[in-house]
Amino acid sequence: MLQNLRNKTQSWIAYIIIGALILSFALWGVSSYFGGGAGAGVVAKVGKVKIGANAFAQSLNRFNQAQQQQLGGEYSPTQEQNVLIKKSVLQSMILHNALIQYVYKSGFGVSRKQIDQVLYAIPAFQENGQFSPAMFKRYLQMTNTPGQQFIYDFKTSLMIDQLNT
Repeated sequence: MLQNLRNKTQSWIAYIIIGALILSFALWGVSSYFGGGAGAGVVAKVGKVKIGANAFAQSLNRFNQAQQQQLGGEYSPTQEQNVLIKKSVLQSMILHNALIQYVYKSGFGVSRKQIDQVLYAIPAFQENGQFSPAMFKRYLQMTNTPGQQFIYDFKTSLMIDQLNT
């Protein structure tokens, strides 16, 4: 039987089919490197904003790190708890994005001067009662947050706070 199979695969049609298979697997494999692979997908969409798998994974990691810091070695969720944690983190991201969209559509705003006033008053960023750029940079490095992302998130949280007043 193997000899019969070998004889049939010697034709030019077999070479074309095998070549097409090799080419498709090569292109499919390479596209995962350039396209970001399976982790580059969208896990949820809120209005026009897409929550990507990478952003979700980062939020999930931040949650798990916070729990690990609070509980220490006692934090080891079961498989069922992991599923609930993932659902909870995703739901939180969805609600947060919906709230951000509502705040922007409702016309709430914060000036750069207001952002600076509140930011400079945060004790964690002060040294000898004055704002310390070095302390601020250290915080950004510890949290692995780009400065622009921090300012955007900070501005958004100030705008959300306006809803409560």
